[in-house]
Amino acid sequence: MLLTLIGYYGSLVRYTAEILGDRIAEADRAESENIAETRLAAIRDHLEAISKTDKFFIDPQVSVTKLALWLGTNRTYLRQTLQVYYDSSFADYINALRVRYAVQLIEEGFMNHVTDGPTSLSQREQLQQLAMQCGFESYTSFARNFTRVAHYSPEEYLKKI
Repeated sequence: MLLTLIGYYGSLVRYTAEILGDRIAEADRAESENIAETRLAAIRDHLEAISKTDKFFIDPQVSVTKLALWLGTNRTYLRQTLQVYYDSSFADYINALRVRYAVQLIEEGFMNHVTDGPTSLSQREQLQQLAMQCGFESYTSFARNFTRVAHYSPEEYLKKI
């Protein structure tokens, strides 16, 4: 009978240790998730602040590595931030910022300033200059991303405003 009680007690102790171990592991996972969420939110806040002030996105050579270094984080956290908060890849995020900047420049009269001067540029040439100023390496990339983000081609957008 004593051996039965000892065996029962040993099983109970093992079962209790397993439950406690599972609960501790769950608590550790929850704490890690909270830390990660806090870190991602901080990266998002910093990213939004510098996108308004520093216009890092107009650099045609901007990369996830360069931006992560600028933000003081790593590429993995930056990519996770973009996925969680913007449902976006790095390239799509950068191109969306560039398109929004192009729209801002158009609304501020960029197209009017380009036509000032002795030579008259075609609308296409003006849009090419705008694309380069916003960080796009080609007009084709600019037009494709502009249409994706603004739901109008650049030419359609100009007619609309």
